[in-house]
Amino acid sequence: MSFKTGIVIATSILLAIAAFSSVKKNNTQLDEIQNPSVKDIFDQWTNLHGKNYATSEENTYRMRVFLRNWLEVNRVNDLKLGYTLGLYQFSDMTPEEFQAKHMGYMPSSEPRNVEILEDEVTLTQQ
Repeated sequence: MSFKTGIVIATSILLAIAAFSSVKKNNTQLDEIQNPSVKDIFDQWTNLHGKNYATSEENTYRMRVFLRNWLEVNRVNDLKLGYTLGLYQFSDMTPEEFQAKHMGYMPSSEPRNVEILEDEVTLTQQ
């Protein structure tokens, strides 16, 4: 793994932890559902965050992504690591979608492998 990739991953994790932690109060409403189904939780979450999807296919896809993220939140919270993750406004996005949409272009800080052969370049002195 390159240094840049490590920095991007570390930054993504820290942003996710900060976002999850900062919206824990919103999670209380979701926690109050008695014996919820995934659809119940997803519907409550979409209402809470004003999410509307253009097609039923997109709704199904977003619910699957949401479920995957919700399961990961629960898995990490079960480890009792000293912090608590929660659901937030981007819980219907994959990490790749979040990074592409919210982290912007990040140019490489590593030198590129560019090979210049002397006979291909004409140097002139002035």
